[in-house]
Amino acid sequence: MAKRLIASTKTDILKFSAADLKESILASEGRVIMGQHHVMLNSGLVDGVTNAEIQAAYGADMVMLNGFDMIKEESNIGLREMKHGKLADKPYSLKQIKEWAGVPLGIYFECPSPDAQVAGEQYVEAKEGRIASRENFLRALEIGADFIVLGGNPSAGTTFERIIEATKLAKETLGDKILICAGKWEDGTIEKVLGDPLSERPSNEIIKDLIDSGADVITLPAPGSRHGITVEHVRQCVEFVHS
Repeated sequence: MAKRLIASTKTDILKFSAADLKESILASEGRVIMGQHHVMLNSGLVDGVTNAEIQAAYGADMVMLNGFDMIKEESNIGLREMKHGKLADKPYSLKQIKEWAGVPLGIYFECPSPDAQVAGEQYVEAKEGRIASRENFLRALEIGADFIVLGGNPSAGTTFERIIEATKLAKETLGDKILICAGKWEDGTIEKVLGDPLSERPSNEIIKDLIDSGADVITLPAPGSRHGITVEHVRQCVEFVHS
C-alpha cells in the first residue's frame, strides 16, 4: 500500500502510479491540500521560481495547473523563465517542475458547451489546447501529468452532461494511467455547481454518473465560495461519494 501523501517524500512521489496516488490521498484522511497555479496569467511571484514550487514550499501537497495549453506551449507564461527582463522561448517541462517541487502535478481541462448563452450573450470560446479531448488527454499522459481535473472555468458554458461525457472519454483513453478528477465548482450560470440544492438534477445522481463514468475523485465547491453552498450541502455530497 502506498504511503500517506502528506508523509511521502519526493522520491516516493516520483515513483507513484495513479493507483498509488489515489491510495495515498485516501490514507491521508482528508488532510491533503491542493494548490492551483494559473499558468497563463503571470511568470511567477519570484523570478526563476514557478508558483507551483512556491505553493509546494508553503504546504501544498498537489498542484493543479489551470489555463495550461497543450498545443501552444508559449501561452503557458507561468512556466517560462524570466531572463534579463524577457521570457524564455519555451516553458519548463512538467517533469522538471515536479522534480523541483516534489509534488504531484495535474492539468485542468475545460468541458465547454459552445452553444451556451446567458442573457443572449455567447460564452467565451475555449482554446483547443485547453479542452477535454482524446488528443489532449494523451498529451497530458505523454508529458507526465499525474492527474487531470475535468470542469470548466467561468464563462465556458459548462454543463454536467459535458463533464460526464469528458469523464467517460478520459477513462476510455487513459484507463488507470492517470488519476481522473471530475465535478463542477464554478461556471454555475448555465447549470448550478455541484452541491447546489437548487440544481435541476439531484447532486447524488450527478455524482453517481461521474463515478460510473470513471472518476477517481469528485470535485466540489468549497462551502461559501458560491452563493447558497453551505457546509451541510457539501458534507452530504462528500458522505455520498465516500459511501
